[in-house]
Amino acid sequence: MTLKLLEEAIDALADYIKDNLEAKITALNTEYDDSLLTIPKAYYLGNVPDEIPEYPSICLQGDGFTLESQTAYTLENDYTVNIFVYVGDQDAETRFRKLCRYARAIVELLNSGEATYGYTHFINDKISISDTLSSPYYLQAVMIPVALKKAEDY
Repeated sequence: MTLKLLEEAIDALADYIKDNLEAKITALNTEYDDSLLTIPKAYYLGNVPDEIPEYPSICLQGDGFTLESQTAYTLENDYTVNIFVYVGDQDAETRFRKLCRYARAIVELLNSGEATYGYTHFINDKISISDTLSSPYYLQAVMIPVALKKAEDY
């Protein structure tokens, strides 16, 4: 088997989120009795976008990995991935509510699906909200820092 390391971790996590986020958004919109959350227009994999991102959108930024142990045929690695959700709204309260709900959606998806995408995980730092880009898009992001763990055969 060829090692894919951080690239495979980001792809697996992105595929899991893409496959399950729409149902989670529908559930949250029903729970809150509104339609603040919409399906992301874009996914950015590997690094944060260089240009102003579409919104809402999700970025899975690979922040590195640590080799935890090695045997003759297996590497056990910890991967660090920052998940950013970008939203844009002129109304600060609406923008804040969107950021909180997208963060909730991602955390709930991670907790309910850990066994299905092949990695164990934990939130490895505080979930934080960025400063606001005030012009022209009123863009803001929430960051969910995630550590993924997997043993890979080679």
